[in-house]
Amino acid sequence: MLDTFFRFIVSLAVGALVYVLVAIAALSALRATSELDPTALVKLVLQGAGLAVGALVAYVVARGWAFRSRRPHAQSFPRFVVVAVLGVLAHEAAFYSLLSFMPWPYTVALASTLSATTLLGFIIAKRWVFSA
Repeated sequence: MLDTFFRFIVSLAVGALVYVLVAIAALSALRATSELDPTALVKLVLQGAGLAVGALVAYVVARGWAFRSRRPHAQSFPRFVVVAVLGVLAHEAAFYSLLSFMPWPYTVALASTLSATTLLGFIIAKRWVFSA
């Protein structure tokens, strides 16, 4: 199971790298073709495009390499999206709670919530998203 967890972490890292690269490349391309500086809203849209591509890459790598799932995409992809969205919301809620209601240092709260939500995401992905 540790090898599956490691592959899951790698799949998330690859998705995050693609997300950043796509967002930066899109902004660079826009700046190269326009003399106007993009607004914050345009930058947000470009970041969203990077996020979508990165999430898709993370899904493909997790499904095919980390979990070696044969569950049909029509079932596993919507589940992946639900778990990803709920994971972000859980992380943000826990992080806010630790910072607001407990005297946790910023970095400790960040590392704790990121670790907990990643582990929870792995368990749900293994047992529900990509299970046979």
